[in-house]
Amino acid sequence: MRSLLVVSEIALSLVALVGAGLFIRSMRDAQRIDPVSNRKNLFMMAFDLGALHYEEGRAQEFFRAAVERANSTPGVKSAGRSRQTFRSVVVSRERFFPKEKMKQLGIAER
Repeated sequence: MRSLLVVSEIALSLVALVGAGLFIRSMRDAQRIDPVSNRKNLFMMAFDLGALHYEEGRAQEFFRAAVERANSTPGVKSAGRSRQTFRSVVVSRERFFPKEKMKQLGIAER
């Protein structure tokens, strides 16, 4: 009986060790994945509406209107809103606003 318990403990320890190794390998592989595979035509903006003393309802309306306006801009395939951002994102303003619109808004090109 005692040897059966020792063998089962060793077997369970081996299973836990293999599982931990697979977990570590999966986490390492997940860190190598680029969540934004096509950054060429990506544009991101950040707004701090709390600093402008926007109330929650007014801020929600602002974001809804901003996404709606972005979606209606020629050349934009889709626009959305997120609380999360990606690290080291390359921004391409030309895809968000046509050059004529950038000149009207006084946005200088790089």
